[in-house]
Amino acid sequence: MDFKTLKNKGKLILKKRDKLTEDVVNRYTYEEAQLQLNLLEDAFRKYNEAYDLKVVEANDEEIDKLIEDLETVSDYYIKAKGKLTRRLHERTATTSVSEKSENSNNTLRLPPINIPTFEGDLDDWYPFKDQFISIIHSNTSIDNTRKMYYLKSSLKGSAAQIIESMATSHVQQLLTQTVHQTETTVGLKSLLDGTNKHLRALSVLHQPVDKWDAIIIDIVATRLPTEVRRCWEVESASYPEIPTWTKLKRFIENRLQALNMLQYKPSTVSNVINAGKTKQFVRTTAHLATDSQINNQCSICTQNHIIYKCNTFMKSKPSERLNLAKKAKICFNCLRSTHGANQCTNEKTCKNCGLKHHTLLHLDIKKVNTPEGAAYPTTSQNVILSTVLVHVSGKNGRTVLCRALLDSGSQSHFVTSSLITELGINRTKTRVIVNGISSAETTVTEMAECTVTSRLNHKQYQITGLVTPRITVNLPVEKLDISNWHHLQGIKLADPTFDLPGKINMLIGAGFFYDILQDGKHVGPKGTPILQNSRFGWIVAGYSNNIIIIISYGLGITFTV
Repeated sequence: MDFKTLKNKGKLILKKRDKLTEDVVNRYTYEEAQLQLNLLEDAFRKYNEAYDLKVVEANDEEIDKLIEDLETVSDYYIKAKGKLTRRLHERTATTSVSEKSENSNNTLRLPPINIPTFEGDLDDWYPFKDQFISIIHSNTSIDNTRKMYYLKSSLKGSAAQIIESMATSHVQQLLTQTVHQTETTVGLKSLLDGTNKHLRALSVLHQPVDKWDAIIIDIVATRLPTEVRRCWEVESASYPEIPTWTKLKRFIENRLQALNMLQYKPSTVSNVINAGKTKQFVRTTAHLATDSQINNQCSICTQNHIIYKCNTFMKSKPSERLNLAKKAKICFNCLRSTHGANQCTNEKTCKNCGLKHHTLLHLDIKKVNTPEGAAYPTTSQNVILSTVLVHVSGKNGRTVLCRALLDSGSQSHFVTSSLITELGINRTKTRVIVNGISSAETTVTEMAECTVTSRLNHKQYQITGLVTPRITVNLPVEKLDISNWHHLQGIKLADPTFDLPGKINMLIGAGFFYDILQDGKHVGPKGTPILQNSRFGWIVAGYSNNIIIIISYGLGITFTV
């Protein structure tokens, strides 16, 4: 059943109403008026049947259009039927006086018509519906309240139970939807579709769902994965007005679209280079590390055995193993010499701390937010790198909220491949050697251009970043206790969620670092960090008890061609 068929059925009623003017109706005999009334009721019955079939499969936009059309057709139907009913009463009144005396002794007393009942059997549905419409629903002398009373009284058994519990059931299902731990297309789509389905059903049951925005947002947001909910809280905080369910729904739909794009993996990657152009070989240094050796020799002692059978390596202390691994430029995660830790596809992590390094390299110190592939610091203090939340966009106008890391020691900017894919930005082929600490190397083959915009003052930076699968681990590695940092209250922070672990999708290097910083510092009580003013808001930096919060890696990064 499509909209065109449904509209055609409705037009039959609209045409009858237009043709049934007062002059035309007043010329009808009793039989003609009755016939026109029967035709009108039959047309309206067929329209309702078509409406019932269509409303089951309609989406949100179609539901609104269907309801609007139903109200128009119903209004025309009532007015047309009213004219015909009045004419029937008039014709009855003119004959009743003359017939009354003749038929008073011969009148047959008919039994009362009982209201039909329905117990839930589908075979009885259409007979019940036709009778109820004819006796109750089409009776203009009965108001809507009494019609609803008669309808509820007519339902028995399972049908009555469904009506009584329908609204409550949909509310309960809204409240008991699954809480999703990870961000997946299946999970987000299930949450979005389920919420829309129950709200649509409650709307049909005349519940004021359009006034439930705050309740619906709380129900849905608490069932989102932690990272998605964090992004929503940050985005909604920038709204000038109270967020609505429509905005949260659009936010989830955008996340779904991005996930679908990220899951698309082309079967081949084009390596075509324009003829006549010379390949550009660039050398730069950063926090990434890898090695180009591919052989079966032990990377530690050069003997013909795997590293796990190397006496020099296995008999050393963890700190000594770490130094040996750095000198041999092997992956800290799987101990192979073919790649760096940032490119390691091995999903195993340290059994002691869960971070991305091999258990044999675990140092018994406090957790440290160390860039992947960089040397482990000797300090026992936690290090938290300064982050900012910015809007990142491409030439197509698509914009996403991104968490970026500030690094005054890096001459290059970095972006993750997932961010570039989400924005739909074209990539440019390049060849860059990225050097980290201890001369560890990895190769980057793509770069991309994007626009970074401040959330607070719309200041923009055009950034060309090297594309890498991953920049670092989630920062910070664990939630910080900032309950006593009262000097942060009321301050527009560059990253309002700096204390919560989150993914880093961009690294902003020295090229814009000093332009980003502005005059102004806000010093808190002793033992708490300071706030450094910037174009992105106030950056948290400095010392706090046993925590160091710094703005730069301090890796002395260079960039040479």
